[in-house]
Amino acid sequence: MGGDGLPLTMKGSRLSGRLPGASLLLVLLLFYLPLAVILSRSLFSEGRLTGENLIFVFSRPLYGRLILFTLAQAFLSALVSLAAALPCAALFVHYDFPLKKLLLSSTTLSFILPPILVVLGFVIFWGNRGTTNNLLMSILNRDEPPLKVLYSFRAIILAHAFYNIPLALRFFYNQWAALPRSHYEAARLFGASRGQMFGRVIWPRIAPAAASSFLIIFLYCFMSFAIILVLGGGPRYSTLEVEIYRLIKFNLDFSRGSALALVETLFCLIAMLIYLKSDRGEEDLAAEELLAPAKLTGKVLPLFLAYLLLSALFFGGPMIALIGESFRYSPTKTGAARFSLHWYGRLFSPDSRTGAEMTFRAVRNSLYFALWTTAAATLTGTAAAFLVHRKRTVLPRLTELLLLLPMGISSLILALGYLFLSTRLNSGPFWDDLSVIMAHTFIALPFVYRSVGTALAQTDGSLRESALIQGAGELQTLYYIELPLLAKPLITGALFAFALSMGEINAVLILSSPERVTIPIAIYRLIGSYNYPGACAMGTLLILLSLGVFFIMNTMDRGNELQ
Repeated sequence: MGGDGLPLTMKGSRLSGRLPGASLLLVLLLFYLPLAVILSRSLFSEGRLTGENLIFVFSRPLYGRLILFTLAQAFLSALVSLAAALPCAALFVHYDFPLKKLLLSSTTLSFILPPILVVLGFVIFWGNRGTTNNLLMSILNRDEPPLKVLYSFRAIILAHAFYNIPLALRFFYNQWAALPRSHYEAARLFGASRGQMFGRVIWPRIAPAAASSFLIIFLYCFMSFAIILVLGGGPRYSTLEVEIYRLIKFNLDFSRGSALALVETLFCLIAMLIYLKSDRGEEDLAAEELLAPAKLTGKVLPLFLAYLLLSALFFGGPMIALIGESFRYSPTKTGAARFSLHWYGRLFSPDSRTGAEMTFRAVRNSLYFALWTTAAATLTGTAAAFLVHRKRTVLPRLTELLLLLPMGISSLILALGYLFLSTRLNSGPFWDDLSVIMAHTFIALPFVYRSVGTALAQTDGSLRESALIQGAGELQTLYYIELPLLAKPLITGALFAFALSMGEINAVLILSSPERVTIPIAIYRLIGSYNYPGACAMGTLLILLSLGVFFIMNTMDRGNELQ
């Protein structure tokens, strides 16, 4: 018996229902309060609801062009990503080949690879004096680079495609591979050609995946920041996200920055709501016999090898070039570069301005934010999954919507909300650190919730019911039965939270003081000072960390269950 005369199991039941609910309410308040604060600045002026900042934004052709360009680059990036992923999905569905499972699971890397690494890899690989141009200039015996890729519209599209083709491939493959064999046989029986089979049998089935992937990729590209900031090359290719950052961080113009933030948020929320409505999960066809993939032979094999070579060049080239650059060193500006650990030595040298002090500080701060984020996002996301899927909330669908909407809110805008609150509260470093952790938590929360919630929905409830019937309390059932069954999705969600926090740059760039440097911020500063080899050495450390997270997730074979 407990101190208040209630059985411990009854007290545990009440606590298991009330505490997570109260915690979830607090978390949602901490997310939507700064968001409401920053967005309200666009509608209120001197305490009155005027909307003059919003009117100003829509009355200026400059901002109109900015909105149109943001929409155009996101739309085209999503379209290119889907068009490139579709033939790749066809190969994966219809043919079997070595390393197929590993290549499929590698699509998870698009979630955890930090954008700053993509930016750096593209600079090293596609730059005027990068790997590709150096090779072409030596082959063509030219002094001028033949490819002008960086700091252009095409650089933005290529970088977004690099990031999002694996995501589109995952969407397509999940739907296409689940198409029953009987559908193909029925189409062949009626004499359908390959084109007719795709148009009448396959496409209607994968069209929802195409729509869902287009929306989510459009959303990610609409909110893209680091790629636009560096590869865009200036105001001509600026977007809403970059302009908001410039107005508030450098011009201290919260009013107009907030107005643009409201416009961006409205577009993002519309896309996110459409995505959530269309993302109804995959139909269970486990009882149906699926099409057996064929061996790669004959005319298909050369085409596959050519496609594989181009894919390896496009996806592997920037990252391999980045790592390779970190091991190249020339004592003089005109001398030939040789293999060396010079740049790694500088990272850990006590005499270097960008040496050991900055490196250890960046690693320490990144781990500090990542570990706190992992704990907060995992606990909150797991509690939320239990509340929604166990119907412990009054409005489970609304609660789920509120939990997933952070996917459609820019971390930059959220960070600006915390920044405005900190200026009003005259807060110190503790609030700045807490703000970064909260911003990172909300970025990771939907991933943890989806990972745990999907597994929870598929868990056999009979074990839980049997334990409750036999007298076990809610907390005992949770600890001894349910959590062990959810160990893998819990670890997967935690790893995603950790990786997302380690690679996030927007919130740290806005909220942290110069002393609170993280690994992505250190890379960004090294790029800004044109110390590309040093940035590559630091970036290689971050790549190894991302690959470590991917290896653990791939070992558990759970990386593909976030969709």
